[in-house]
Amino acid sequence: MGQDREEREGRDADVTRAGHEVARPGAAEPPAGTDPADLPEEFRQEVTTALKYERGLVVKASAALAIVILVVLIRMLFLG
Repeated sequence: MGQDREEREGRDADVTRAGHEVARPGAAEPPAGTDPADLPEEFRQEVTTALKYERGLVVKASAALAIVILVVLIRMLFLG
């Protein structure tokens, strides 16, 4: 039974959220609360921490890839 208290027989899940604004392409202003200045400080810190962690992962992955390439090149040059 859906929000409108009607049974739906089909597979189409036509769901609406009450009180939830959706940004529409071409709209004049974004919905309230989406400006970065409106975000809580704790959320900003969490995002900053996550970005630092992901940058570290990129550095580690790049280093591992460089080592693999180096090993392959050395193997090709010296072992034929």
